[in-house]
Amino acid sequence: MPVAARMIADYDDFIAAVRARADEMNLSRNEIDNQTGLTSGYV
Repeated sequence: MPVAARMIADYDDFIAAVRARADEMNLSRNEIDNQTGLTSGYV
């Protein structure tokens, strides 16, 4: 079950939380790029 809230104290914590959530959702970094309209390889 995903965590509803996390303590985000700095940028590194933010990146770790986003990566963990993507992993929980089984989203590849390329899929995140495609869904957000970012250039491939950006995330």
